[in-house]
Amino acid sequence: MNKNFSFIILTFNEEIHLPRLLESIKGLSAKTYVLDSGSTDDTVKIAASYGAEVKTNPFVNHPKQWDHALRNFNVDTPWTIGLDADQLVTPELFKILNEFDDEKYVDVSGG
Repeated sequence: MNKNFSFIILTFNEEIHLPRLLESIKGLSAKTYVLDSGSTDDTVKIAASYGAEVKTNPFVNHPKQWDHALRNFNVDTPWTIGLDADQLVTPELFKILNEFDDEKYVDVSGG
């Protein structure tokens, strides 16, 4: 399992987009967390099928969703990459992430 970073993905009825995103990150072996806003389609099932840890929280706004995700998932990596389900990791970004070394960034803080 990747020890440098984890992914948090916000979703709501994203069964069309989510598989593409999850396929784009699966080779990175990073822990993936999905915070769903109460989807009525197969979003949650798809996320679980890729091994993501899934939680649900009613949507109020994006800041509240991110706050809920960061407070309720047990993220134990030094870096967290936040994504929306309709995004994807390009081959170029995949290469950068695949070669990412946390030791090179110990003096950087996003907090």
